[in-house]
Amino acid sequence: MRMEFITLFFSITTTLTIFCSITIPVHSQCLEDQKSLLLQLKNNLRFDSDSSVKLVNWAGTNDCCQWNGVTCDHFGRVIGLDLNTESISGGLNDSSSLFGLKFLEKLNLANNSFNFAEIPSNKGTATLSVLNLQNNNFTGNIMGTFPKGCTLRTLELNGYNFEGEVPNSLANCANAEVLNLGTNNINGIHNYLWPKLQIIDLALNNFSGILPPNFFSQRKAMMDGGNRQPNAKHLRFVFSKNIYYEDSVTVINKGLEMKLVKILTIFTIIDFSNNSFKGKIPNTVGDLKSLYVLNLSHNALTGSIPSSVGNLTQLGSLDLSWNKLGGKIPVTFACLTFLAFLNLSYNQLVGIIPTGPQLQLFPNTSYEGNKGLWGPPLTAKEAEPAPPTLNSTQS
Repeated sequence: MRMEFITLFFSITTTLTIFCSITIPVHSQCLEDQKSLLLQLKNNLRFDSDSSVKLVNWAGTNDCCQWNGVTCDHFGRVIGLDLNTESISGGLNDSSSLFGLKFLEKLNLANNSFNFAEIPSNKGTATLSVLNLQNNNFTGNIMGTFPKGCTLRTLELNGYNFEGEVPNSLANCANAEVLNLGTNNINGIHNYLWPKLQIIDLALNNFSGILPPNFFSQRKAMMDGGNRQPNAKHLRFVFSKNIYYEDSVTVINKGLEMKLVKILTIFTIIDFSNNSFKGKIPNTVGDLKSLYVLNLSHNALTGSIPSSVGNLTQLGSLDLSWNKLGGKIPVTFACLTFLAFLNLSYNQLVGIIPTGPQLQLFPNTSYEGNKGLWGPPLTAKEAEPAPPTLNSTQS
């Protein structure tokens, strides 16, 4: 199966001004045509009524704006559709009423078993700001064209068997803030600008080659200033996979899977773990002074850890484990006083662990697997004996 269906959601050139905050449902009477389209969609979908909690309760006698999984604007038009984990199987044909919802801004079809092989590539909507299609057992390449003026801000395609390269047209989605392509077999993605990107997850793929220095220097939203909101509220964390929020994304942080609700500019993530990246970590990574999570673990990175990492004073989680990094841990790591999680294990690091407010508080597992590394919290100096004195005794 191929992902030609992506074009469906972006082929119409009309765009709307959209936003990336949680949409509050408006209790207005839905329009009859919107209600009719939803009922057609329910009747045409194949789903397990014993497992469904949304579709199974859609009824023609109720206001469709009150149906579980449906969000309307104050005109009674459907702008949000959440069919996450509804045990839907099969596919959608070219006459599916889903493509009649012309005002749809947020669409979540995650955790189902869709088969989009028969969907034509000339229908869809260009109004989407959030598209979540994760964990649907898709295979093949990510096909389709993202049009100029693409309004997409959140794209989740993780948990498939996609392969090949990401379409060049994804560069048209210049306002993208969340890009989650993790757990696939993708091996290529072009270095687009995406100045507003806050979360990029390419973990568990087949990427290789070096990390381009300009990739980090172009991440404006991850630098001081950027597009941060001075009055932004703190993120809320939801650990239940059965709870859905329209602007949410599932990430791995500190070894735990968590769902971030209401993505804000104060939370930024780069996760390139479990690939085949090689070469040095660019010094430009130190430009991302608003970065909160950096995970480059399980690659083939070499060279020394750049001292510029010490500039990332907002960093809360750093994982560089299972690479081939050598040299000493930069003394600038003592500046990372916000760190709550650190893993430098299984590299080729040597020398004493720098003394800092937090570096000695992490467990031994944060540093293990580096034969030449010593000092607290590891055991006392073992790899290098103390230098002898002139009378051949140790000082």
